[in-house]
Amino acid sequence: MMEVNARGLALATNFSSQDNCEVAYVCDVDSRATDKPQLELIEKGSGKVKIRLSCKTEGTSIAYRTDSMATWSLYIEPFEIPTDTQIHARAIRLGFKESQELVYPR
Repeated sequence: MMEVNARGLALATNFSSQDNCEVAYVCDVDSRATDKPQLELIEKGSGKVKIRLSCKTEGTSIAYRTDSMATWSLYIEPFEIPTDTQIHARAIRLGFKESQELVYPR
């Protein structure tokens, strides 16, 4: 059994003609978008702020970076940053279109 999205439909059609292969699920990855991440300020003081990221779409992973040129990191738990630091975050889920980017502060 193999699961594919719309981009893999042609390939799946070829596989389904095989004796030992069955296509169980075909989805259109472009029609389902992951919700944009949400940012919550937990604590603020002494030039720092504690950030919590979340997403309404179940099963998502959230990637974030603190500079538009920095490497993306996987969000696991709330973290502290200086108050003048900009946050970029995206929510990602397999089979879904990537979310719009959250930028805080703008």
